[in-house]
Amino acid sequence: MNGKSGESADWQNEGTVGEIEGIYSLLLESTSDSIYALDGKWRYILANGATERFTGMPKEELIGKKITEVFPDIEKTKFFETFNRVMETNKAEVISDEYTFRDGRKGWYEMRVYPSPSGILCVSRDITEQKEMEKRLRASEEAARMMLNATHDMVALADFDGTIVDLNDSLAELLGRNKSEFVGRNFKDILKKEVFEVAYSCAMEVKRTKKPFHLEYEQNGRWFDNLFYPVFDEKGEVCRIADFLQDITERKKVEEALRESEEMARTLLNATHDMVLLLEWDATILDMNDAMAKSLGVNKEEAIGENLRKYLPPEIFESRHNCAVETKKTGKPARFIDERAGKYLDNIFYPIFDENGEVFRLAVFSKDITEQKEMEGKLREAVERSQTLLNATHDMVLLAKKGGIILDLNDKMAELLGGNREDIIDTPLSDHLPPEYFEERYSPAVEVEKTGKPKRIITTRDGRWFDSIYYPVFDEGGVVVGIAVFSRDITEQKKAEEELVENQKKLRTLIEATHDMVLLIHVDGTILDLNNEMA
Repeated sequence: MNGKSGESADWQNEGTVGEIEGIYSLLLESTSDSIYALDGKWRYILANGATERFTGMPKEELIGKKITEVFPDIEKTKFFETFNRVMETNKAEVISDEYTFRDGRKGWYEMRVYPSPSGILCVSRDITEQKEMEKRLRASEEAARMMLNATHDMVALADFDGTIVDLNDSLAELLGRNKSEFVGRNFKDILKKEVFEVAYSCAMEVKRTKKPFHLEYEQNGRWFDNLFYPVFDEKGEVCRIADFLQDITERKKVEEALRESEEMARTLLNATHDMVLLLEWDATILDMNDAMAKSLGVNKEEAIGENLRKYLPPEIFESRHNCAVETKKTGKPARFIDERAGKYLDNIFYPIFDENGEVFRLAVFSKDITEQKEMEGKLREAVERSQTLLNATHDMVLLAKKGGIILDLNDKMAELLGGNREDIIDTPLSDHLPPEYFEERYSPAVEVEKTGKPKRIITTRDGRWFDSIYYPVFDEGGVVVGIAVFSRDITEQKKAEEELVENQKKLRTLIEATHDMVLLIHVDGTILDLNNEMA
C-alpha cells in the first residue's frame, strides 16, 4: 500500500515537472521578445525562436558560440557594458540604446539583463517603432508650441469646465500675469462673470455643432474678436476648446474714422486673423488654416500633400523660397512683404526644429495688410494737399505718427535734418538725430501723446538755438493719433538778448563808477535806474 502510494507520488511529481517544463518552453517560444542566456565566457547556453530571427542563426548553431563572435562590435556598446556590470554586481539592469548591424540596419532595442547561476539571462525587445513615434510626437509638440506663440493672436486651450490647459505669452500679458500662473486654473476665477458666461455658452455651441464659433464683443472700452475652435480626440469627439483672441479696438476706430472723414488718420496693422501654412522643407503643404486656403483659392483638404509652387506665381514663390532658405540658414524667423492679385501680405517664416536642432519644417504666418496700405495712401494724399501750407511758413514743420515715424515735413525741416524730404518720409525720427539729441526731442512728443496738451521747449544744437512747439493731432474721437512739431531758429534773437544783457551790465557798471549823481527817467516820468549817489 505504501509502496503503491510512493510510486503514485513519484509519477505525479514527474508529470508535474514535465508539464511545467512544457509550459516554460511554450512561453519561451511564443513570445516576440528575444530571450537568451550567456555563461561567464559569453557563450550562448539558451536561445528562443525570436533570438534565431534576430541573429539570423539557428539555435543549434548559436548554442556554444560567443556573442562577441555573432556580433563582433558588441563589446563597444552600452549593452556589453551592462552585461559586465550584471555579471560583477549580480543585480538586474535595464538598458535601451540604438544598435547598428554589420549590414547597415539600425534599430532601437530595450534589454533587461538578469543574473543567473551560469551567467546572465537577457530579454531583448525591438522598440524602433516606439522611438519613431516618440520622435514624431516631439516634432508635433514642437510645431504646436511654436505656432501657439508665433501667431499674432492671443490663444488659450481649455477644458469644457473652463480649466486652462495652455495659453501663449500674449494672452498671459493681457491678463496681467506670468503664463505659468494660469495653467491649471479655471477661467471662471479669472474673468468677469458675464464674460465667462458668454465664453462658456460659445464653447457649448462649438461642442454641439463641432464647428468653429465666431464672436465679437466689447469690454471696458476695448473690442475683441474671438474665434472658438473645436479640438477633437481620436474618436472624433470635441474634447477641448481652442480660443483665438484678437484685440480689434484699433481696427474699429479706423473703420469709424474712414467712414466719417478723410482727415488725418494713423497707419494701423490690419486686425484680421493670421493665415497659417505648415510646410515640409521641399515646400510640400502639411497643413493650413481656412484663412490661408481662402487666400490661395484652394480646397484645404485637396491642397494638403501638394507643393506650394502649384498655387503661387513663379516670382512670388521664388521670393518666399529665398526667405525660407534664409530661415533655414540662420535658424531665425524671417519677414517680408509681397503683393499678389492686388493684395499686400505681411509674411513671417518660422523655423521648426527636429530633435537634433536642425530646421526640417517651416511655419508661414501671413497677414493681409491691404487696408493698411490703402490708408497710408489716403493719408499721404491728405498730407500732399497741405504741403504748400507747410512750406509757406517760416517755421520748420514735422508731422509724425505715434512711435516717431515721420509722415511729412517741409523743406526747412528736411534741411535741418540733413536729408531729402522724400527720403525722410516714412522713416523713424531716430534715424536723423544723434542719440544725445533724439531723447531730448522725442520725450516732449511722448508727453504730448499722454496729456493731449501742447508743449513748448527751447533747445540748442551745434551753437544754434531752436524754439519748438509740439501740438497733438486728434482724430474725430478725441484720441491723439500724431504729433505736429513747429520749430523756429531763434539763434539771432538769443544773441541779441545776450548782447542786451551784456550792455545792461556795462551801463550799470558805468552808473555806479561815476562820482556824479545819475538818474535815468522814462519819457513818462518813470524812474528806470539811479546810482547810489543819487539814492
